[in-house]
Amino acid sequence: QAIRRCRLTKSDFPVLLVRASERSRDEARRPQFQGDDLGWSSVAGGRLSVVVVSGNHVSMLLGENAATMAAALRTAIGGSA
Repeated sequence: QAIRRCRLTKSDFPVLLVRASERSRDEARRPQFQGDDLGWSSVAGGRLSVVVVSGNHVSMLLGENAATMAAALRTAIGGSA
């Protein structure tokens, strides 16, 4: 219920979305998960960066996929990739 009542406002800071390349059947059916930005552009104030990591919601955090995610996060916070 809380998620349905939540209303996000536009941010004035950069937003990094790291998303999995694979989506579950449930995610594919839900309108909020459509598009590459999964709906985040509506609240990111035009400062949205999207990084797609191979795998699904769980496997994107494992092995080489995790290294890809870590590199994206390091770059986003100003470190070297």
